[in-house]
Amino acid sequence: MYARAVVIRAVIIEDDAVASLALRDLLEHEGLEVQSFSNTDEAYEFCCHVPPHVLISDWCVPGRISPAALVKELKKISNSMKVLFISGFSTRDLEEEVGDLAGVEYLSKPINFEQLLFDIKKTPNDLRLGVE
Repeated sequence: MYARAVVIRAVIIEDDAVASLALRDLLEHEGLEVQSFSNTDEAYEFCCHVPPHVLISDWCVPGRISPAALVKELKKISNSMKVLFISGFSTRDLEEEVGDLAGVEYLSKPINFEQLLFDIKKTPNDLRLGVE
């Protein structure tokens, strides 16, 4: 029996419209299904109903909850979700705030798109093979 192909669902949280569009275009070109939000509140509402396989978030975005708190809550729903935080700040500070959640990585600005795609492609094999 063959496994069905799964389209990887990605959510982008980025309040810079140009950066958000660039990320969205890149990921869609790579075959991902992408939703983008400019704040954590809208992203949280969406992700509670449709958990993404990959969440990409700028560290400094508006919303009632921080991106770190958002990820901690969403990991309760989908622990296998891959998270990529993007920031111009020290990743050490981010790591301290997020803690030791599995599947969380950090990228510094400016974004290296090759590194971003490499990190996304490290999504668990089960997901790429159609096992959700």
